[in-house]
Amino acid sequence: MSSPSVLHIGCGVGGQTLHLAELTAGSIVVVDWHTPWIDRLRRTVAVRGLSHRVRPMVGDMAALGLHLESFDLIWSEGALYTIGIANALRICRSLLRPGGHLAFTDAFWRKADPPAEMRAHLYQVRRSHHIV
Repeated sequence: MSSPSVLHIGCGVGGQTLHLAELTAGSIVVVDWHTPWIDRLRRTVAVRGLSHRVRPMVGDMAALGLHLESFDLIWSEGALYTIGIANALRICRSLLRPGGHLAFTDAFWRKADPPAEMRAHLYQVRRSHHIV
């Protein structure tokens, strides 16, 4: 597939989005909840001449409002866990075209005793999405 339709969920400021744009000639819809990050990505996309292919949008990954079965690839790094993996997988499945692919990473601890600040942050994220 030379021009896939890609959805990047939880894009932050778009570092991975720009890499995806280098790897494919397809269109990329990018979503994050934080308006300043999306504003920054919009400026970067414009400067790099990618506005015709990359569409940043502010949104809630639990309620994206996108057309069902409209993406060939959904990409997400360390973000889907915030709405619960089961919920995220259900949402992603509904947005993928038949034969589409989901590529994601999840948050996990790399050591037995993570810093208290990190535990508190993860707890806060999960609490805000009612998945504690």
